Amino acid sequence: MSALLSLAMPLLLSEVLANEPGSTVSLEWIELAAQADVNPALYTLEVNGVAIALPDLALDSGGFLVVCRDTTRFEAHYGDSSGAWGDHAGEAYPLKQAGFSLVNSSGELRLYGPGGTDLFAWSSAAPDGVSFERIGDSLWQITASPPGATPGAHNHGAPLAFDWAVGAFSVSPALPRRGEAFTLKALLENRGSTASTSHFAIVEEDDVALGAFDVTGEPAERVEIQVEGAAHEGLNRFTARLDPDERNEDNEATVGFYGSAEALRISEVYGAPAGSEPEWLEFYVSSDTALSLSPFSLVNGTSVVPSASDTLFALPHSYVVITPDSAALRRRYIELATPVLQVAAWPTLANSGATLSLLWGEYLTDRVVYPSFGSRRGVSLERIGEGDVWGLSVAPAGATPGEPNSIDVPYSDQIELYVAPNPFAAREGEQAAIRYTVPFGAKGEVRLFAGDGRLLRALHPQAPIVSGAVFWDGRDAGGALCPVGVYLVQLRITAPFEQARLATVVIAR
Repeated sequence: MSALLSLAMPLLLSEVLANEPGSTVSLEWIELAAQADVNPALYTLEVNGVAIALPDLALDSGGFLVVCRDTTRFEAHYGDSSGAWGDHAGEAYPLKQAGFSLVNSSGELRLYGPGGTDLFAWSSAAPDGVSFERIGDSLWQITASPPGATPGAHNHGAPLAFDWAVGAFSVSPALPRRGEAFTLKALLENRGSTASTSHFAIVEEDDVALGAFDVTGEPAERVEIQVEGAAHEGLNRFTARLDPDERNEDNEATVGFYGSAEALRISEVYGAPAGSEPEWLEFYVSSDTALSLSPFSLVNGTSVVPSASDTLFALPHSYVVITPDSAALRRRYIELATPVLQVAAWPTLANSGATLSLLWGEYLTDRVVYPSFGSRRGVSLERIGEGDVWGLSVAPAGATPGEPNSIDVPYSDQIELYVAPNPFAAREGEQAAIRYTVPFGAKGEVRLFAGDGRLLRALHPQAPIVSGAVFWDGRDAGGALCPVGVYLVQLRITAPFEQARLATVVIAR
């Protein structure tokens, strides 16, 4: 991708959707952005050598004009599907229909008029329905915006003057029991280019504020806010919310859980067995008392699997395995001492990943989203901690039924780990800043793992470590650029005590 820019131009190329959603080629479009009050009719847009006249209108500074192949199709996809453009707030920018065609894999756009010429050319395809966006004077990238494109709005990756963001929002412990105290922790980041102030609040489901704060900081400054509470039975849901600014999609985050008197969670998934082995799930009992397994049910999509026994009890802080064939499971793991519960109706576990919900009576006690097994068979997916971070087992047997997970690590509130930006565009030269806080006098390391548990790179070797940051350019230890996907960062200290934190980092397209 390349660009040629005259900085004196009041009208610039801003965003291009060359790879239309699905097969609807009429949804290709080009966005122009006004850097000052301007009449687009003074400019000519050239698409692969074909000139397009622009409309005669007053475009205010900061405004956008979208040139599309079909205004009706565009309104149906990016508007409110009313059949008329401009009848709601998201349709506040002008559209121009024009006869042109864009090629996914390559193309060239040229905009010329008062002030000079602006050029954008690409030589590789963006993903389906995902745009190219300008993020600097002459730098373009494939957008990481969750919708895949931002027509008529500020580009997802472009810097803004006023942009506070909820960088992280979490609850600890991850699933408090009824009446148990918990801590809501929000990390707020000033992602704008100027020092600024924003108002922040944490609210409950009924919009009752647990706390409200004014946050002030310089660019790149981070502010951590904590609020305490006690879990009630049923749904507990909280929203971290910043006041509107120049980018609102990062101003809000939500966490939730169901408070329950008991504690049972899913810790290991064996969904891609080798040969004739049965599938199985491992539960961990985190309660301080023995637990009857009679009230539980497992929801997998629309399937509900009730337990087959009303007499099985699990010991405190122990494991239980459920499977459709307990005899076959014990033949495979002959030293398995954990209770095994055979169920009559078994929902086949999806190899490509799925959501599993564990209910205790009518209350949700755990919900997990496990990833794909890929091409691996005979290897389980193990849960790391209590969040939704999973990895393929690195145990010699391929799984650890009834035992601590092979890739799990101790968890500590005494060390902190944050990654930003996340996702990041490694292919465009962007780096992820991995920032951490450790106790004084600590010794430790920062390592990077692939989603299947393979060690990719040591970002900070085992050595004395102080609070600070390391940067990852998206490459492994051999210098090769890692593919788009989710990776794990582990901060582990071995002195003055042994504890660790994990975080995910995503390489975007």
